[in-house]
Amino acid sequence: MNATAIDLQAKRAHGRSLKDFKNLSWAEKKLIACAARGRECILSTELPDAQTRANAIRPELIRFLALGGDEAAPVHEKGLRVVGAFIGAAKEGESPRDLDLDGCKLSSRLGFFACHFDAPIVLRHAEGLSIACVGATFPGLDGDGLKLNGDLFLHRAVSTGTVRLLGAKISGDLLCRGGQFENAEGEALSCDRAEIGGSVFFDQSFRATGEVRLLGAKIGGNLYCDGGRFENTDGGALSCDGAEIGGRVSLKAFRGTGEVRLLGAKIGGNLICEDGRFENADGNALSCDRAEISGNVFLDENFHATGEVRLLGAKVDGDLLCRGGRFENAQGAALSCDGVEIGGSAFLDGALHATGGVRLLGAKIGGNLYCDGALFENADGHALSCDSAEIGGALFFHHIPLTLGRVSFAHTHVATLVDDLPSWPEKALYLDGFRYDRIAASAPLDAKSRIAWLDRQCPELLAGDSFALQPWTQLAKVLREQGHFRDAAEVDIAREDRQRAAGKVADRSALNKWLRAWGKLGPDGRYTSFFSIVARLDDFLAWALHWLYGRFSGYGHRPMRIVYSAVILWLTLAGVYHLAASNAHFAPANPGTVNAMKSSCKKQSASANINWTQCEALLAAYPRFSPLAYSLDLILPVARLGQSNMWTPISDGSWLSLSGWTQRLVWLEEIFGWVAALTLGAIAAGLVKRRDG
Repeated sequence: MNATAIDLQAKRAHGRSLKDFKNLSWAEKKLIACAARGRECILSTELPDAQTRANAIRPELIRFLALGGDEAAPVHEKGLRVVGAFIGAAKEGESPRDLDLDGCKLSSRLGFFACHFDAPIVLRHAEGLSIACVGATFPGLDGDGLKLNGDLFLHRAVSTGTVRLLGAKISGDLLCRGGQFENAEGEALSCDRAEIGGSVFFDQSFRATGEVRLLGAKIGGNLYCDGGRFENTDGGALSCDGAEIGGRVSLKAFRGTGEVRLLGAKIGGNLICEDGRFENADGNALSCDRAEISGNVFLDENFHATGEVRLLGAKVDGDLLCRGGRFENAQGAALSCDGVEIGGSAFLDGALHATGGVRLLGAKIGGNLYCDGALFENADGHALSCDSAEIGGALFFHHIPLTLGRVSFAHTHVATLVDDLPSWPEKALYLDGFRYDRIAASAPLDAKSRIAWLDRQCPELLAGDSFALQPWTQLAKVLREQGHFRDAAEVDIAREDRQRAAGKVADRSALNKWLRAWGKLGPDGRYTSFFSIVARLDDFLAWALHWLYGRFSGYGHRPMRIVYSAVILWLTLAGVYHLAASNAHFAPANPGTVNAMKSSCKKQSASANINWTQCEALLAAYPRFSPLAYSLDLILPVARLGQSNMWTPISDGSWLSLSGWTQRLVWLEEIFGWVAALTLGAIAAGLVKRRDG
């Protein structure tokens, strides 16, 4: 050997020359030969369970070949591929040796198929092409900072320690199909801040015992977890907080024990959880708070979550589909979508079953909200809460078999309401501030059904100081705008009846001011008896007048009641006046006329009392008495027909006699006429004001 060759050899680090490896096993010799020819080194077709000379390979020799070997052991451009090897076996009295490729620049592809590693694989900050550990077993893998210009295959791999790929950069795919990753005490697979140009496959019977992490990871393609099983009862089963995924996230037939997290994640396609099982009974089953999803969210087709499902503040460009989903969290919210923004529609229908609250507080839905056929159960709280939600389309709330718990649409706005009465819960409905632009033609539009709907509100919204006025005015407004004027009037009347029942008809501002100025408080802090009676009397008078107003004119919504009442009163009292006149209980209103004609009429009267209405001497120069005209003259307060100022009832002094009753009826009719006229005037003024306003 010449001096130059000696100098070059001296410059090689230990383990970079074939001469550094003594006593090569049969398996190692075969590996060297296959590597030079670009062939697959098949030592066994099955995973070895013990070391022999026919399968034992030192990890140092693999490192030597992975770095390109030397002149005596070159490596073909096809790379290094070995099947059925037992790598890193511990010698007696020593620890197992790991495959240490820390910081190495790998010259070619590496493939380990059905190989057993006795110690962890170290790939920290290594650089190379693709690496495959298909069907291999190892007690962990450290690939922090790994850079691959290809794929990382962990198909059917079995790891009994943490697999770490923190900050790794893989231009191709990360494939863990059918793999088993076990680390019950911590992280099974950790890919925080990893950058993967292709897709990630945790599917096809993939199983992880311990947390799988993709925090802040960037995935150019899709994330597949179809059929995967993720178990971590003490924390997160799958954590993808802050991840950026260019394609879809598929969790079909997923089985998770522990929390699945996508907090703040950005997903370029759909989030698919069809037929998934998410179990975390004491916490959150699926958390997607603040996630941005460019496609649809599928929580349907046998989706089942035990624990809270959260989409707080999430943005979904497509639809949220929960058709037929099963959501269970009896101790709190089953589905929480507070502040969610959904560009399409939300489907909480198709036999959806929620045990626990379903929340859409402050949600913004561009399309429709479907609740048809859903079953909401939360007997001790709110079964469905949509307070302050904005729904650009229609609310479909019908064909609901059962709702156990309160339903709230307080301060919610929808474009169209499509519902039926039986779907709304009894005495458990919050509609204060609920606004809808129209009611669909397929929904009940008659006043009876709609009033019954509002009567299903919680008792506190129908009584006392918390009486909710807005639901009634909103319903009347919409019915009136849709041309159902009579039904709208019926709703207004029912509103006034409910207000009076709630004690909300009296304006006590003046009374309260007077009581504060003059009222005397007793030792118990209440007003003394006199002032208490005054307050109660004020309430009673307001109640009585309001009741009369309702019976008299339907609170101004039935003005024809006044006309009909006036006609009936006119004709009835005309009959009374006719009877009274026939019994000599009417006389001229002018005393001078009475004195002048008294003797003449006395001679014509067959009885002791003068029947002035039948006196021919009087009637020759005096207007004849007409009961109809007299009654009409009294009931019309402005126009005069010349009867009431020409004739007057006379009394015989008896309170219960016909003459006494006639006198009182005259006063009553005059009062009625003025009240009727003033009421009709106020109604007309109100109509003009409403029209101009």
